[in-house]
Order: sequence, then C-alpha cells, then structure tokens
Amino acid sequence: MAASCNVPAKLCLDGNLSENWKKFEQSFQIYLLASGLDGSSEERKVALLLNLIGEDALVVYNTICDEKDKKLQDVLNRFKNYCNPKKNILHARFLFSERKQRDGEDFASFYTHVKVLIQDCEFENVDEMLRDKLVFGSNNNEIKSKMIKEGNPKLDDVVQTFRLADISSKQVEQILSKPNLEIIHSSNVHDKKMNYQQPSDSGQTLINCNRCGYNHARGRCPAYNKTCAKCQGKNHFAKMCKTTKPNDRQRKVHCIDTQENDDNTDYFCGSLSISSIQSKAWFQSVRVEDTLDIDFKLDPGADVNILPNPIYKELKKKLGHFLTTSPCESRLESWNGMHTDVDFTVCLNISVNGQIGEEKFYVAGNELSVPILSRDCCTKYNLVKRIAESTMTSNQDFNQRPARILS
Repeated sequence: MAASCNVPAKLCLDGNLSENWKKFEQSFQIYLLASGLDGSSEERKVALLLNLIGEDALVVYNTICDEKDKKLQDVLNRFKNYCNPKKNILHARFLFSERKQRDGEDFASFYTHVKVLIQDCEFENVDEMLRDKLVFGSNNNEIKSKMIKEGNPKLDDVVQTFRLADISSKQVEQILSKPNLEIIHSSNVHDKKMNYQQPSDSGQTLINCNRCGYNHARGRCPAYNKTCAKCQGKNHFAKMCKTTKPNDRQRKVHCIDTQENDDNTDYFCGSLSISSIQSKAWFQSVRVEDTLDIDFKLDPGADVNILPNPIYKELKKKLGHFLTTSPCESRLESWNGMHTDVDFTVCLNISVNGQIGEEKFYVAGNELSVPILSRDCCTKYNLVKRIAESTMTSNQDFNQRPARILS
C-alpha cells in the first residue's frame, strides 16, 4: 500500500527553516497514515523518517540525537527544536503590523499571508488581531469604511464581506475590460421620436401630422423639404406615402428609419429581389480589406450598404485586429413593418473590378441575411447604370426588357 502513496519531499535546510520543517513533518505524518505504516514499530518509523528526510538533514540528525532517542516523537522533537530557534516576538509582530494589501493583490492572497505571519506573534486574542489587520490593511476603502461603521464585526463576517467584494470587483472588471469598439450602446428609438411631440414654445398646439407621422407644433414638420424614398415626392416620409404599395411578387424592399440627431428620414436599404428570377447577375464579388471576398447583392433601391453581423465577425477574425466602429441608433424596417436594429457602422476598404475605395457599411442581420451594396455604391463602381426612362407593367415585361431598367 505504501507504494501507492505520495512520498514526502526531502527536508530543505535553506530559507525559512521553521516553515520547511512544519511542511515536512505534516507530509511525513500523512504518509505514515496513508501508507498504513503508522502502526509499525517505533524503530521502523524512525528508520522511515531518516530514509525520507534527505542526506543534509541526516547529518543534522547525527549531531542533535543520541542513542536514547529511540521513539519517533523524540526524534521529531529534536528536529523541531533545531528548526525553531528562540522566536523574536517583536520582529514577528513588526512584520505583521507592516503587512498591507498590495495594489492588484486579491483578498485571498492577502488573507493567507496574514494568517501565516500571525502564527509567530503569540497574540492573546488571535481572531481580533487578525480581523483588525484585514480591515485596516485592506486597500478596499469602501468595505473598510463599512466594517468600521459596524463597530465590532466578527472575523468570519469580515472575511466573507471582503471575499464577496473581491469577486464582484473582478466580475465588473471583466465586463468593462471588453474593448469599447465592441460595445454598442443602444437606445430606445421611440424615445427620440417623442422629441417631436414637444412644442418649442409654451402654449403651442400639437398636431397629428399626416406627412411625417409624428405630433409636433405647426410649421415644424421634420419631413419638410425631404424626398420620399418610395415615390420620390417632396415633403413627406415613405411610411406616410399615399402611393400604391409595390406588388410583393415584384420586389421586397427594406428601409432604415434613422433617428440620429434630428434626421428622421426613412432610407430604403433592402435588396431588389425578383422571386421568379434566380440569376447570379444581381451579385458581385467584392474584396474587403484585402482579406475576404464577399458576394454582395446589387440593390439599386437601397440607400445604404449592409453587412450581416456573422460576416463582419468572420472578417474581423481574419484581420486579427479591431476595426473602428461607430454606435448607430438606426434600424432596418421592412415594407411589412418588421424591424431589425443596426448594431453599428464601420468604414471598410473595398476593391471592385480593379477599383478601390472606402465605403460605410451598416452592420445588422444574422446568418440568413444577404450583404447589400447600395444604389450609390452600384453606380460609383459601374455595377449598374441608370436609364432615364423606364416602365415595368408586369413580371413578363421585366423578363422581356431588363436592359431598359438596369444595365
């Protein structure tokens, strides 16, 4: 059974001899018990001790023991007296009193070291002295003040309070250590809309405007002089447009309701998707940050570029460094009223057919979302061409004359 037990390390005679002996004696007693040799004869147990203690300590044994020391406890006492010379109580208490929790040191480490130091101080009331040291030596001023106000807290309560504070502090530090570039502080878009419901001067009457959809003072419509993204008319937003809604089979359009600053214009940023056409002609491979090739859908109806969040994460992982992002309080709004929040915006260098430029992308969506190039991007990089006049009466008309719409 002895072979299956851990054998104690040799007694080290360098450094803190007193601590070294305490550790060796404890390890040896555990070994005797675990190996089943604690019931052996005294002579055999002494032989086991001398066999494990090491050559240097064996030399010491020959100088401190005589023939009368036949029992194990007698030999252990000889070594204990040798390794623990007369204590300097004042020096031990000086080390204890000077010990303070260091900057960056956690409470567990501070507590353990203080308990070791107090063992040689021979205080009458060890618990009270240990409690006082933990309170006055702590670098957590908030908890220190709390303990002082309690007046006479128990040692266990002090230890528990400091431990919980230490854990909470580490959790907060872990959360706040996340790079600010990755933290997007979202706000309730509807709260900003309420700004238009506040009259500029006291006593003004609010009207329910059928051009912008908000309540505001007369003459203060945010849609004034704005262009509708649906019919291209003036002085109203697309969501309040009275024109006939496009056939769902012809196209699916998403819009972005931007609430940043005082701009409440609805921007279309969805993709032109003809359900009956599965052509690859509406996709373009784009080299992003000279790292990742992404197939973007060409959407002449979109006012902004869209990059799905999973693709952004893949790009960031391949780049190996953080990208500069900006918080965004906008949201994507589909033609049927569904909303998707924009996580943030990012400016990326892209290469399209040999042309290089920097473009702004709205990062939003999931694994099922499609990357989109906006109308401006499509025209800038000669991916689509505007024809002055175009008509489309049906899906059949679109299939027969695509060149008249976009080329």
